[in-house]
Amino acid sequence: MTAEGVFPKVAGDMIYTSEYNNFNLTRNKIVELYTGDGFNTSQSGDGTNTDDYETATISGLTYFKYLIIEITQQSYAYSNNSGGDYGLTTLAIATKEVGGAYADSMSAKTIHSCKNEYSGSTAARSSYNTSTIKWVHTLTAGEISNGCVVKITSTSVAAGSSSSSLTNVQTVFELKGE
Repeated sequence: MTAEGVFPKVAGDMIYTSEYNNFNLTRNKIVELYTGDGFNTSQSGDGTNTDDYETATISGLTYFKYLIIEITQQSYAYSNNSGGDYGLTTLAIATKEVGGAYADSMSAKTIHSCKNEYSGSTAARSSYNTSTIKWVHTLTAGEISNGCVVKITSTSVAAGSSSSSLTNVQTVFELKGE
């Protein structure tokens, strides 16, 4: 009988659960389901509000190549008038290997914006949006060997008397093999 982790196996040898899991990488492994408010932001009136959420260390990455980050968020933007007022929200995703420095995986992207573009109009405009952003991060060799930490940053910006907000509904962190 061949010991656990020793190959090749021959007829009659036991296949251990850890070996099966290592071979069965066509399935994904959810490492975190985050429903908290760590990166929720809101800004009313001239200014910017930024907040972020940082995962615990994601380890045991030897048999995985990708980290899928799926953010379902609700955002709101309001523009008071045509005088240059606007509201917008952005999201950014950064990763680092444990002991390293953060690097952008997805640089800041505008998720929602609202600006009254009609010349001479003083009508206010607002919009709500619920959407899911799916980002696939290719794990680096350092992240695979040392563990990976993810930081999601949200920014809400308002100019003049406008406003904007972003609220996390659910964020899934999922590992995938090749």
